[in-house]
Amino acid sequence: ARAAAIEETSALKADLASAEDESSRILKQLDEMRTVSKSQVDAVAKEKADLENKLLASEDTIAELKDMVDQLEDDLADAVEARAAAIEETSALKADLASAEDESSRILKQLDEMRTVSKSQVDAVAKEKADLENKLSASEGTSAELKEMVDQLEDDLADAVEARAAAIE
Repeated sequence: ARAAAIEETSALKADLASAEDESSRILKQLDEMRTVSKSQVDAVAKEKADLENKLLASEDTIAELKDMVDQLEDDLADAVEARAAAIEETSALKADLASAEDESSRILKQLDEMRTVSKSQVDAVAKEKADLENKLSASEGTSAELKEMVDQLEDDLADAVEARAAAIE
């Protein structure tokens, strides 16, 4: 019975040693798992922080884009007002041009009438004619300048509308 007990004790000691080895191996695995879990938790926490930063950055970008849209809308309203003002100014310049052309026609008619004046009035008329020709030249210069101004305003208006359309896109 003693030999059986010794044998059983040896078997139990062997089982105990095997169980201790298994327990040590399991504890080591648990420790490794804790390390891996900690690393994974840290990686997930970092990824979460990165995603939160990206979210904040995208919210800032959205706010900036909204500000840009508001500015573009303001710019568009300004361009529409500027276009209306340019159209009004162009109309005024066209009216001035028409008036200058009428004045020019009137002066040319006067010159034609002066040509029919008798020889005795030629000297007096020659001086008046020179004055009228100077006025006519000034009027034609003004007409040309007004035409150039109208053309420039129309070009500027077209450029502003194109620039505004490009800004909106």
